[in-house]
Amino acid sequence: MPNDPDSYYKSRELVPNDMLDDLNKAKIVITNFHAFKLRERMVLSGGRLLLQGRRGAPLETLETEGQMLQRVMPELMDLRKILVINDEAHQNYREKPGGDGEGTLKGDEKKEAEKNKESARLWISGLETVNRKLGVTRVFDLSATPFFLSGSGYIEGTLFPWTMSDFSLMDAIECGIVKLLRVPVAQNLPGAKDDELPMFRELWKHIGKKMPKKGRGKGAVLDPLSIPVELQTALQALYGHYDKTYQLWKKAGIKVPPCFIVICNNTATSKPVYDYISGFVRENEDGTSNVVNGRLELFRNYDEHDNPLSRPNTLLIDSEQLESGEALDKNFGKLATDEIERFKREALERGGDLANQLMAGKEIDDATLLCEVMNTVGKFVTLGESIRCVVSVSMLTEGWDTNTVTHVLGVRAFGTQLLC
Repeated sequence: MPNDPDSYYKSRELVPNDMLDDLNKAKIVITNFHAFKLRERMVLSGGRLLLQGRRGAPLETLETEGQMLQRVMPELMDLRKILVINDEAHQNYREKPGGDGEGTLKGDEKKEAEKNKESARLWISGLETVNRKLGVTRVFDLSATPFFLSGSGYIEGTLFPWTMSDFSLMDAIECGIVKLLRVPVAQNLPGAKDDELPMFRELWKHIGKKMPKKGRGKGAVLDPLSIPVELQTALQALYGHYDKTYQLWKKAGIKVPPCFIVICNNTATSKPVYDYISGFVRENEDGTSNVVNGRLELFRNYDEHDNPLSRPNTLLIDSEQLESGEALDKNFGKLATDEIERFKREALERGGDLANQLMAGKEIDDATLLCEVMNTVGKFVTLGESIRCVVSVSMLTEGWDTNTVTHVLGVRAFGTQLLC
């Protein structure tokens, strides 16, 4: 934000000093498109049909468009001619009616396309509501990949027709504006064919059927030490390079560690991966329990005496759910209980707004706290500064380009090779 102490507008001289005061007068709202989804205004304790009766009118329990806008952007409700800036705008478009440019999609590709379509529809519909109710004067779309995704009805990769400036991601990489991306290019397994894609390039194709299905309450839970050997090998291989990077950063005096991201398809997958990486408590049949420490030393959340670290090195998070603004899923909340309590203690020790709210007796929900941790990963003297590894569900694929992110492993199907 322009008035932030570390504002880029000031530190990078994006705006002349004599104009900074004018910039600070702007009313700015930063939100996620998930916030445009209409929410329930009331919780019905009984059955909906029972309450409305056989012939009664359907109960209207969702908030209105006006109530949604009041919740999302209260500061702008008395304004007109709003300027909209869409970041990562390749996820914001109106799908092509009856479009079949993608052909027939199956399996994970079909699920990914449906997810893209739903997200794009919610985003563009929300902005259309803003335009109807308040008025939008200009919309600027920002994206390193300004083209249609699968599920749009257009051929995937078709450039947006409203693109004014096409400075591609590859151009940015070659100019040194963003980090150089490296992906596996050769297969070194015995007996591998020369023209065969490296296993780590398309890891999910080799492990997908061996991973648990969505919903941790269904079926047997995968033992963390029994995750597929291919996945263990991929984690160990990428971690080996991370270790070297970590030591280089430490030697150079960089105050925050590099960040390693593991992106999973659901919590049934993310939990055993998280436990394998950071360690976990195993409950034995005789009623006893013991700590099984993480297999990746720099990412362990337990010390050599099996005590939990006061500041976890690895964070388990469902980023899509947090961005939606809704309460944490009960199952996920249980999984993250320990780290949430640790972060609360650390927030009190550090001071600041969160600490003041906690000391004032205000209850800060777990989602807000985890959002604060997630948003401050890689930032010195913040709640998330010590995080070295993030195991995420549905993290946006743009996360790889965050300043401190050096390694990304996808434990899910991806439509792009950038993350495989």
